[in-house]
Amino acid sequence: MRILRKRKNLGKDKKYSQNIELVFQDAIFLQNEKLMAIAQKKWTYVYDNQGTEIHCLKKTDRVNKMNYLPYHFLLASINRLSMSI
Repeated sequence: MRILRKRKNLGKDKKYSQNIELVFQDAIFLQNEKLMAIAQKKWTYVYDNQGTEIHCLKKTDRVNKMNYLPYHFLLASINRLSMSI
């Protein structure tokens, strides 16, 4: 498991920012550096470059490894039960 530490800004003032620790299995960029998929303990989440959650992929649960196929716009993953999703 890896720990991602990122700073989340809750406002323009620095006193409204907080640090978030995120435990994840795998992370991969999608298309370019503006979108990122992160496989966490239960589900896979898609974030933009500012750390905002865009989407939650609930059908991809307990993912160990992900791979992105850019020519097909396809995110392939395998979970703990060795099932390809």
